Order: sequence, then C-alpha cells, then structure tokens
Amino acid sequence: MGGLYYQSEASHIVDYGLWRLEGSAEYFRGPAMVLSPGRYVSYVGAAQTFGTFCRHPFPDLVTERVGGAAANLGIGGAGPDRFLRDARLLEVINGGRVAVVQVMSGRSTPNRLYENLDGTSSLRLRADPKGPWRWAEGVWEEIFRTLPHAEIEGLLADSRANWLASMTQLLSTITVPKILLWISTRTPSHAFTMESWQHALGPFPHLVDETLMAGIRPLADRYVEVVTRRGLPQRLHDRFTGEWTAVNRLDHQGVRTNNGYPSPEAHVDVAEALTPVLRELLSA
Repeated sequence: MGGLYYQSEASHIVDYGLWRLEGSAEYFRGPAMVLSPGRYVSYVGAAQTFGTFCRHPFPDLVTERVGGAAANLGIGGAGPDRFLRDARLLEVINGGRVAVVQVMSGRSTPNRLYENLDGTSSLRLRADPKGPWRWAEGVWEEIFRTLPHAEIEGLLADSRANWLASMTQLLSTITVPKILLWISTRTPSHAFTMESWQHALGPFPHLVDETLMAGIRPLADRYVEVVTRRGLPQRLHDRFTGEWTAVNRLDHQGVRTNNGYPSPEAHVDVAEALTPVLRELLSA
C-alpha cells in the first residue's frame, strides 16, 4: 500500500507531494530531495512514518529542527521484509548519515499457513499458491473464526518469531548509525489476550511485545519510544473548503475521523522526542 494509494484516497485532505525514487517502483512522501551521499537522514517505516492524514510528518519536523536533508521512506503497510527485498532502498538507507527505523507491525508476517507478499500487508495460503492475496486483518479474523485455540497460538508464535528474524536482519543490514523508533498508543508491555483477533494482534505495532523489543533494541545505536494518543480522534477536513470530509476508500466510505494513524499533534510529539537523539548522533 504505497503512496499512490494514499494520494488517491486523501488528495482532498492532504497533498502528499509524491515523488518516485530513481531505481525503485515505489512512490514516496515528498518533497523530493537531492540525496547526496552521507548528507541526509533516512526514515524507514510504515504509514506512521509516511504521515497519513498529516500535512507535516515527523521526518519534516525533525529536519526543520536539525537541518540537512531527509529521505522519508515510509511505505503504508510495510513490514521489515519490504525493505530487505529492495536493494535500491537498502542502498539509499546505507548511503545516508543516520537511519531512523520505525518498529513495524507483525500482523502480516508469514507463518506456517500463510505467506507474505513482498513485505506488504497481504497474506496468501501456502496451500493455494494461485489463490488471492488478502488483507492481513481479514486473514486473522478468519483464523480466529475457524481454527482451534491451540493452532491459533501456534500461528501467532510463528509470526512473532518471523518478525523478530526479519527485524533483526534489517537492523543488521543497515550499516549506518541507527535509531530504533517506537510509535504507538500503547507501550511494549501491553497485555495481549486471546479474547478476539483484535485483542490478539493488539494496537499497532501488532503482535510486538517487550520480549520482541528486547531482542532488537541492542542492534540499534539509540532507542526512542513515543506513546501518545494526542489529537485522536482526528476529524478529517477538505483542504480546499475546510469542511468536514471523508476518505475516498471503497471499503470505508463515510469515514470522517482518523482513529488509528498518528495525528498531526502526535507527529509533533515524535519530532520532539527524536530531535535531541538525532542531534547527538549527527554531532558525533
């Protein structure tokens, strides 16, 4: 779910200023930057880094504070495998001065029953290699509706283990100094339950708990944790008329509030937490 998707559903709310990175098929959040080797900070992550429904995402706000240039590589629905499978993106990340790596979701990580589509938010049954790719949340809803409790627990354990392996590989592959960034409405110590698929996945970053975080935190030079609900729910307004509006999404017609992505106020919170840590690394 790249930038073109977000632009098509919300161009009347935010102009994302999309640009296409040379050598990549992906459209990224603008403005386009001249990425001189060793002179920019790359921001690696999902929709939270991209800045869905936000005019000024935290990579822009941090750049205003510390100077220099930024490469916002946020891709909606991305997991760590999205970056591991793209040599061009890894080249850009390692060509910068510092990388800020968001803790990404584990909901679409593969497991023993389902394979993943190139690190995106889609899953497909391994037993049906010509079958359709499906949105991960719909897959988990079906899993909880049709499979026995013990098998569901096994699939959750699979996905967590594979997420840990992928995030470990991504952080190890990034050779420049890196900041691991947690953005969520919850802490890593959140208590997951098997009450429903929603409770089992938990709020973003889905499936990720403090045990998994303990496995990857030592791989980063710094760790920044931002837990905030400030600005949520966010009412969506037409940027041309100022009127309350809805997203242009076939499966979510009538949605007029943002309840899941970081609000503009939350992006300010992230920028304030990240700025002094990034300054420290840049000065070193």
